[in-house]
Amino acid sequence: MDKNLVEKISQKVYAKFPEVKGKKPTIKTSKTVSSDQGNFVLTYNAVAKDIRGREIPRHIRVVATAQGKIIKMSTSR
Repeated sequence: MDKNLVEKISQKVYAKFPEVKGKKPTIKTSKTVSSDQGNFVLTYNAVAKDIRGREIPRHIRVVATAQGKIIKMSTSR
């Protein structure tokens, strides 16, 4: 995946999830069943703090096309 597209996607992720700002994603390829085109899965990992100050690991997963369009964004703790 092109570095410019990764940066563009990352800016959108940073805006929604500020705790991962500055983190670089791990990138994997993914093939969809309905399409022959390969998508990319970008995974960001960070540690967020809850209201009591306890640390919570945060994982953000972004599925994007080769053109940089975000298909899906999800998070887990």
